[in-house]
Amino acid sequence: MRTTTSLILLLQLFLCCLPKGLTAQLIFSEGVPEVQLEARTLSYFRPTLVFDPPAADAPVQELFTRRLREDLVLSGYLYVVDPQEMDSSLAAQTTVLHWAYADAFDTSPMPAWQAHATLRAAEDEQAWGEWLQPVGGQGDPLLQADGLAITLLRELTGYEPVLDSRLLYVEPAAEASQLVAVDLRGGGREYLTRSASYKYSPAWSPDAEWLAWIVIRPGTGADLFVASTTKGGTRAVLAGPDSEAAPAWSPDGEWLAYASTVSANTDIYLLSGAFARGEESQPGSRRLSFSQGIDTNPSWSPDSRSLVFSSDRGGSQQLYLVGVEGLEERRISYWGGACDCPSWSPDGEWIAFVMREGKGYQLFLTRPDGSELVRLSDEAGNHFDPVWSPDSQQLAYGWRDQVWICFADGTGKRVLCSKGFNPVWSPRSALRDTSQSEYGE
Repeated sequence: MRTTTSLILLLQLFLCCLPKGLTAQLIFSEGVPEVQLEARTLSYFRPTLVFDPPAADAPVQELFTRRLREDLVLSGYLYVVDPQEMDSSLAAQTTVLHWAYADAFDTSPMPAWQAHATLRAAEDEQAWGEWLQPVGGQGDPLLQADGLAITLLRELTGYEPVLDSRLLYVEPAAEASQLVAVDLRGGGREYLTRSASYKYSPAWSPDAEWLAWIVIRPGTGADLFVASTTKGGTRAVLAGPDSEAAPAWSPDGEWLAYASTVSANTDIYLLSGAFARGEESQPGSRRLSFSQGIDTNPSWSPDSRSLVFSSDRGGSQQLYLVGVEGLEERRISYWGGACDCPSWSPDGEWIAFVMREGKGYQLFLTRPDGSELVRLSDEAGNHFDPVWSPDSQQLAYGWRDQVWICFADGTGKRVLCSKGFNPVWSPRSALRDTSQSEYGE
């Protein structure tokens, strides 16, 4: 499948969906085939986009240009190169994004320009589409670039980019640890907690309205806490002699899965989501696994009908599946090394996990039935807690006491936060600031 023809078709859809005033002119070649662009990272097909901007004449233009390129790269959907990186092997399958700044106009007290943008094939001077994007003026050029990138990526690929998502993670300190939220660039840092206790394993509800996490307190052990992201208020949902760990909300919001150690035995339990949200007075919890080993780290399937978890019931930590009713339990990992920290992708296609090797725990992917094995890391040191982005295109994880992000094929590794662990990605509905109030324990 040729990238150029694919992009032509989807660009047509993109430009038809633009608000009035943004489309200046539209030109198409004849005989555009009805094909779909495959931008999925794990299909090992990432369309090439040549980023060919003009020289910036003003700081606002430079900010816009730099941010737009950064957004396109961070999405993971496109392989972005500069014009000087082009070669003959790429020319036949490459799209060029080009624009010029023109039509300066007065929006006192700040100047503004129109960015005249075009998309075309690298081997063709004729543009597929042309449109105008306001830059500067009363608007924030960074937000303007973000908006253009999100619209462009959404319409070209059919996926919803996560450029405006946020991540939670745990930041350790000498005598406590705190929950911190950041954006995809590691900026916009917000402390959600500041109390003097050890916290870990944050979990975001699917509607972004609730947070759950574990707190270690003297006298009661590890307890499960829940707070509303909009109304504030924090309460201990499960507290007492038993120790809880690894909370995980079901995608339909009906359940909160967690591991609990009762009488020195750790199993998976389900807690009513309504009770966790304070809507019911009775816990409505039930035990899901019944082994003599340590069953922990549950992760839900997208349809909320199954969970994957890790267990050492067979002598070493391995991955198991179980239905939400406790039926059809089965082991899915048989690769020799201990396997832990499973995470089911939102599209249902893959389970990310870590497996112990000579260099330490490494990142891998497998299909939900245990078929296929894809390696994502091979660096010395332990990798832990992989979690998926909402579009199933990226993973956040812990390595060397830092939070990292990579694309779903293991490329594009970068540090998100220099000190932290237990990352968790925001749901799609978390587009607002969820840290208007600090939470207690």
